[in-house]
Amino acid sequence: LEYQFTCHPKFKAAVTTISCKDLRLDPVGRDKNGCVYWLQVDHDANLCLYKEDQDEETWQLIANNREELIKIIGQLKNGEEITPSIVSNNNEDSCSAEVPQPQT
Repeated sequence: LEYQFTCHPKFKAAVTTISCKDLRLDPVGRDKNGCVYWLQVDHDANLCLYKEDQDEETWQLIANNREELIKIIGQLKNGEEITPSIVSNNNEDSCSAEVPQPQT
């Protein structure tokens, strides 16, 4: 991401015209334990719901499709512990993830 700002002046100029508020997502909610939930949906309706525990400074991908989202909403409404069916790496930096090599 930093590369885009240092090596592409047009990109940097375009982004700096956008207010900080417009660049940031707002959380979609909080649970009774104080965890914060973040939802991202792209133009093709792909979704990712993340749970952030601010006390523990961790986050977790807990839903990435409609069925999982419905399950999580039900658990929250019933006051249940969130049990995501997705296994994700908490706090993994994208730079530390292994990048698959292209087939030759």
